[in-house]
Amino acid sequence: MTIEDILNSVPRDLLTDLSYCDIKNAIIDVFKNSNAKMLLPISIDKKTYEHLNKKDNFQIADVDTFLSFTFVLGDSLCFLEVKRQKNSIIVIYEVSSHSILDRIILVKSDNLAIVESKYYLKEEGIFKVYNTSIRYYDNNFKEVKIDPSNTLDEMFSDEFGIPLKSARKMREKFFLYANFLSYSAVEQKMRIRDAQLSSIDFLYFRSPWNVRDIDKFLHEEYDNERKIVLKKHFNKINNAGGKLKINRIAKIINWIQGNLNDNSEMVMADNLFTNFLPILLGEDASGFDTKGIIVEKMGEDYFLYQVHFTTDKISFVKNMITLEQAQELFLANPLNENVKGLKEFFGITRGR
Repeated sequence: MTIEDILNSVPRDLLTDLSYCDIKNAIIDVFKNSNAKMLLPISIDKKTYEHLNKKDNFQIADVDTFLSFTFVLGDSLCFLEVKRQKNSIIVIYEVSSHSILDRIILVKSDNLAIVESKYYLKEEGIFKVYNTSIRYYDNNFKEVKIDPSNTLDEMFSDEFGIPLKSARKMREKFFLYANFLSYSAVEQKMRIRDAQLSSIDFLYFRSPWNVRDIDKFLHEEYDNERKIVLKKHFNKINNAGGKLKINRIAKIINWIQGNLNDNSEMVMADNLFTNFLPILLGEDASGFDTKGIIVEKMGEDYFLYQVHFTTDKISFVKNMITLEQAQELFLANPLNENVKGLKEFFGITRGR
C-alpha cells in the first residue's frame, strides 16, 4: 500500500471532508518531498487488514480505530489517528518536537464538523507562543456561526488546572500569565497522570541506586527509556546530546540527599520518575504536583517515605518497616519481577 492508499482506507465520509483532505494531502506531500520515515507497524482496521496482500508492516488496530501511525520528519514526530467515538469520527493529526506542538482535531458527526486547532512554542518549558481555536462547519463545509468561547474556556481550565472563572481572562491575555501558566500546566499534567493510576501502579519501582549517586541513576534510567523504539526517536529529538538537565529538579534531589542517608540505597516509584522526565529534558517547566513512594534501605533496615512533591513545598511521612513489609511492596506489583536489582534490594529469594 502506498501512503495515499493508507490514508484512503478510512470511512468514505472522511474522503470528501475538506479538513481531512487537507491533512491527507499534507502527509502525502511530506512523504513525496522529504525524508519522512514511518515508524512501523501501521495500525489499520481488521477488515482492511484482512484484504492486504502484504501484511508485514501492518497490525490490526484496536476496536473502533480505523487507522493509526507515527512517522519521523526531521526533528519532529508526526502522529495520525482516525477512530470512532459514539456517533462521531475523530481525526487527530499532531506534529511535535522538543518545544513545539501543532495539533488538529476533527470531530465529524452527521450534521456538524468541529475543527479544533492548537499550536504552542516553548523555551525551557516556558510558553512563548500559545494559540487555540475552534471552528464549526455544516455538511456543505460552510462555517456555522457558533461562539466557541465557553468551550475554549473549559478546555483551557482543564489543561492548565485553573478555575474556570479565571480561564477567559488568562486565555485572552495569555502572555501576561505565561510564566504562571507554564508551571500550572505541568502540575496539572502530573495530577492527571497520577489520577489515572491504580493503587498497585504506585508500587511499581525503578531499579535501586545509592543516594549519593543520583546523577548516575537518572542518566541510566533515561538511557533505559531510550531503548524503546518510539522513545528512542522521541528522545533523540528532545535531547540530541543525551544529557539530562539535572539541575531542573534540584529541589527534589536536595530533599532526597538531605533526608536519606548518603550511604543507603533507595528505590523510587515509577510514577515519580515518569513525571520528572519531561522536566529533566527541558520540555516542561520545573513545576511539581505528584505523590509517590520511596523506599530506603540502610544496612538491614527499611524506611518507607510517602512523599508529595509540589512546586511550593515538599511533604512526607517516614516510617520504619520490617523486611516482610518491604517484600510485600515488591510483591504487590508483578512488573517489579522484571526490574533489574529489585529482588536483591528487597531480599527476595527463589523460595519467596
